[in-house]
Amino acid sequence: MATVPSPAAGRHLPPPSGRPLRAPLAAVLALGLALVPGCQSGSAARDQAAEIEDLIAAGSFPEAVERSARLAEQRPGDPAAEELWRRASGAYWLDQGRRRIFEDRQAEAVPMLRRALELLPESEHARHWELKVRRELAMIERLAAFEAEASGEFDLAREHYAKALEYWPGDPQTVLGRQRVAAIEAYFAERSSEYYNQGVTALRELRTAEAIQRFQAALKYRPDSEQGLLRQEEVNLLLAEERCGVGQELEDLGLYRAARAEYRMARSVEPDYGPANEGFERTDAEVRVLDLISDADQELRAKDFARALELFDEALALTRLQGDQVAQLRARAEEERITDAYQRALLLEQDFRYPDAIRAYDALLAEQVGGYLDARARRDTLAGYMRDAERLYQQALASEDAAQQLGLLRQIELIWPTYADVQRRLRQLERAAAAQG
Repeated sequence: MATVPSPAAGRHLPPPSGRPLRAPLAAVLALGLALVPGCQSGSAARDQAAEIEDLIAAGSFPEAVERSARLAEQRPGDPAAEELWRRASGAYWLDQGRRRIFEDRQAEAVPMLRRALELLPESEHARHWELKVRRELAMIERLAAFEAEASGEFDLAREHYAKALEYWPGDPQTVLGRQRVAAIEAYFAERSSEYYNQGVTALRELRTAEAIQRFQAALKYRPDSEQGLLRQEEVNLLLAEERCGVGQELEDLGLYRAARAEYRMARSVEPDYGPANEGFERTDAEVRVLDLISDADQELRAKDFARALELFDEALALTRLQGDQVAQLRARAEEERITDAYQRALLLEQDFRYPDAIRAYDALLAEQVGGYLDARARRDTLAGYMRDAERLYQQALASEDAAQQLGLLRQIELIWPTYADVQRRLRQLERAAAAQG
């Protein structure tokens, strides 16, 4: 029989939350308690024992533990009281362990069921549940080990197999899995040594790329190889230097995207290598300048000159190597903007929208644009046309001679055919003249 603490040592248990234990377990435990000899100290004690047995039969294990603990404290040295408390406490812990299993909290159930088995070593029910939860946990750990093994994480797989064997010692599948991991690791160690030696040879012959491949293969098989890690660092530095040299050549040719790729490769193998980081930052800025130039070109195609000029200004502020090129592109964009403004003014003029055309020419002249010297002459000509049209139109309205009106309106038609209602009046006068023969 398992050792039972004295009545004064931790007999009282906190009541658990949740539903009572299912009837079959309560009935089994009640049957066990019915076999306990009655207390030999009087009818009152026998009545208390019977009530405690009823509580266990009803699944009220926390109260049964409390009542049996008080009875044992009242009857020190009474083996029947001790036995009653032992069985009530064992039932309590068995109930708690089963609850955790039903809630998929198997790891929490293990110490509870072990405690129940310590208190009830004769209980096949407690033994069944304790074994059940250990095997379930062993299966969980074994499945996790399988997944880690399939992913090549052999250290993690070994840990899971070890935990599985703690829960279920001697499990054939777990033992086989652990042996398989050990065999794979031995094979990897052999392959790692071969690749390492090949890498040393390639490094000695300055075949840097091949040396890197070999050392990486060696570390793949033995990631914790200190010797392989040192060689990997050595060859990484050599590769970073090579890539930076290529990057500098491409940068000197203005091939900033390709240069940035070389510097990025150097950083990937040697993150703390200063020239690689500096080169990457430098060319990355120039690549962003190229992107800004590309965006500005799209805005120019869409005739959004203001946005294009903003992008060129951003590029000028960012670049350290393409300043002259960006400045030339910006000047060309500014020229395109002015040309577009001049062309729009010409279109307005050709569409006889003289007030709008004059405002467009005024905007050009306000910028003191010297590339289109006829802008002022065109603007002044249109202003004269507008004055002449207004003057002739007023004369035509004031005249009572139809022939004179017709002549005045035809003069307006020559310089500003869309002015006011000139076309309508001309048609009326021409029809009247044709009617008179």
